[in-house]
Amino acid sequence: ITIGSPQASADTANVLAPRTIEGTAKFYIEPFTVTNAKFRAWIITAAGDNADAWRRYAPADWLERAPGGAATQSSYADGTADAAVKGVTYGTAGAYCASQGKRLATEVEWELAAVNKIIEDVADEAQDWVSDWDAYGPGPKDPTNRQALRGANGTLEADIYYRVFALDTPEATAARQQARIRCAADEVAIGGRTFAKLVTEDDFNSLAWPQIDEGKFELGYHPENYHLDVSGEHRQLTVVRSLPQPLAAGRVDVDTFIERNNTGTSDGGYRFGTVVGTKEALYTLTVQPDELGGEKFTACLVPLDPELAAGLSLTADELSASSPGRSAMLGPSELHYNENCDKAEKSAEVPVTTIDSPVRLTLVLVDGQMEAWVNEVLVDTTDALPSIGVFGFFSETYHRPRSHIHFDRVSVTAD
Repeated sequence: ITIGSPQASADTANVLAPRTIEGTAKFYIEPFTVTNAKFRAWIITAAGDNADAWRRYAPADWLERAPGGAATQSSYADGTADAAVKGVTYGTAGAYCASQGKRLATEVEWELAAVNKIIEDVADEAQDWVSDWDAYGPGPKDPTNRQALRGANGTLEADIYYRVFALDTPEATAARQQARIRCAADEVAIGGRTFAKLVTEDDFNSLAWPQIDEGKFELGYHPENYHLDVSGEHRQLTVVRSLPQPLAAGRVDVDTFIERNNTGTSDGGYRFGTVVGTKEALYTLTVQPDELGGEKFTACLVPLDPELAAGLSLTADELSASSPGRSAMLGPSELHYNENCDKAEKSAEVPVTTIDSPVRLTLVLVDGQMEAWVNEVLVDTTDALPSIGVFGFFSETYHRPRSHIHFDRVSVTAD
């Protein structure tokens, strides 16, 4: 494989010219860096009430609390729970990843993932710790206790080939103040397997999906996202599209969030999720918010309601990949009252910072086995789907007057 910047004719202190190295084994790397909230959940266990441990692990820009027991714990600033944790040492980053059954990516793995657009936020205001930098190429004149950071921050040129080195010490050097954590692992890992070939991707800046307004049911576009709006209790809405060819192995990732201004805060239940399957069998990876507690989602993998699936007419009428898709609506129906993830054979609780937190839904199909994940929590597995040929979105109100769900991005990948 070839690594190094195609724009560089010779090695410099921070950028290497192209070179060929032996190919690397398949690996998994997290698309997003670790957030403040996730890191704090780990540090509470790792450091306990030990003030020295908190000072050793906590980022330099976290807020100090008054001394005394658990109150010695420092924390991130209000409103930054979902922001990337920054300012951690190399050793702390490695310890966090190890606690998740993962590791830091090698420098070669990081660059391959960045070049192939597998990871997010690689050239913004911060950088990621990477390991095994000497296998990538020459480093600093004095490599003692120095580790590599990849990406670019606000004071550096925004180039994915840029690398800097920071001392792995508790003192917050200028380079380390922007250091983040992005974990990796071997071929199959937490969060499911990754695939290199992009089959289809949509960030909803175009008008390729159906737009329908049936009064109580609406499909449509906002700038940069697509929404499903269901008004009235006990109603269901789904929309699906066809892939160019069914996938025997592949992955579907959907980024979504609740539109609070329209969904409101009244009592009552609702669900939403992503739909995958074949024309003969459709499943929905469903998320059910906890409106009262506000600290978790309940998720489950269940067959799409038979009446709703029948309304799509997929077996009777051909659904081509060039079609904008097909929708179906159902309700109101008392038969679906309280039909939620609590009634599913298996479900999982997914912790969230707030109900407004973004939700990533992931379905991975390998060797006849499909894994369903929500925000990196394994929800369920099934061998009922031999392939993925149809994908789309779903929303339901089962005793709530309205739900309004935004779908922000969808991507389908395969080998």
